[in-house]
Amino acid sequence: MTPIQSEDRRKCEVAVIGEVFVELQSTNASLTAAESYTKRLGGSAALVAAAASALGSHVCITAAVGADALGTFIQNSLQKHDVDVSCLQYSRDHPTSIMFKARSGKLTQELPYRYADWHLHSTREHIHRIQNCAVIYGSGYILWKNPARHSLLELLRVARKADIPTIFYPYFESRLWRSRSDAYSVMKKTLQSIDIITPTIEVAERFFGKQSHEDTVKRYHDISAKNVILNLGNDGCLVSTENDRMQHISPPAPVDFDAPGVNEVFQAAFLVAIQHGKELEAATRFALAAESYVNQNAGQELDLPSTETICQEVLHTAFDEL
Repeated sequence: MTPIQSEDRRKCEVAVIGEVFVELQSTNASLTAAESYTKRLGGSAALVAAAASALGSHVCITAAVGADALGTFIQNSLQKHDVDVSCLQYSRDHPTSIMFKARSGKLTQELPYRYADWHLHSTREHIHRIQNCAVIYGSGYILWKNPARHSLLELLRVARKADIPTIFYPYFESRLWRSRSDAYSVMKKTLQSIDIITPTIEVAERFFGKQSHEDTVKRYHDISAKNVILNLGNDGCLVSTENDRMQHISPPAPVDFDAPGVNEVFQAAFLVAIQHGKELEAATRFALAAESYVNQNAGQELDLPSTETICQEVLHTAFDEL
């Protein structure tokens, strides 16, 4: 993986591949008791794309929505955050996916209705855009089922062949897969085309079970992961490279990792730092700083300031000096 050198805006474009849906959110009530919901942009890929755009990157997103009013809502929401939606697909056969989410205290309930998001088909336009990007980010939410799985793998292979850095969030949820062995097989195949993975400890424990953090990182390496950034929440991150070098990086301040959008901000900030040629440790420090900034400024996960502002306010240094 080579650092990005060019400052050309087209060549420095970030491509995000994954799921988008409409989130219907209720607070202070369970799904059973909720009487009203707030409609908002949802999906890890959508939120990462919006946050990366807010940080100053030129971002395009490859995802599928329905050719319906909710699909238009997603398109307009992404455009509001200056995300390029020219690679959005609009399905006439499948409606836009929806996620009902209710928060009551520390309890969060989710009820997904997944339709169009996993009907993503790769096209020549997608391949062309991938080949002209500086860094690619893939969200593992769409890895569970074809045709989205096939499309994601094809685009990641194109990026790998073109020597474009790839970052992947290896999301796993057992209820989506036919079996754990099927998930292992697909994940191993996927990671062969990836330069860096950025799992959270929660997702890793769902995939491997509970064990030491160091053993969790080694398990990812065992299934073909090259570089692993394991987000431990309040405990910072473990950064492990393919040459077996492992480093713990502490967060600049405590983080409420359960707060909405915090993980997506981490993913976006790490992505943008890699786009600017930062090494793994520096990119991780910046991503942790972005997490801290969002915690200190609640509700700004999709309205972030510049990379320089975050560095100055949280790390008390310049972005160029990371």
